[in-house]
Amino acid sequence: MSLKTTAARLGISYTLAECLMKTFWQHASGDVYAVESDSFGHVVGATGPLELDKLRDPSDYSYHCGLVAWIDKAIARRQLHRINPAVKR
Repeated sequence: MSLKTTAARLGISYTLAECLMKTFWQHASGDVYAVESDSFGHVVGATGPLELDKLRDPSDYSYHCGLVAWIDKAIARRQLHRINPAVKR
């Protein structure tokens, strides 16, 4: 019996959401974005700009694909860098 069949019988499902990283990135302009990426580092969603002093846990945001192309270009141009701010819980 395959692992996939065994997992299905046990009611275990593996979804892409389990493999997504949600981090904050700051643009050279000072704007902050929450960025969602897969385990290979490909951006799959983003939201923002967000206020730096009002950031919540990255999993609290809704991510959309509308900013993905812009985020990818800004990262390639080194206009965005990852930050690790203190987050209010």
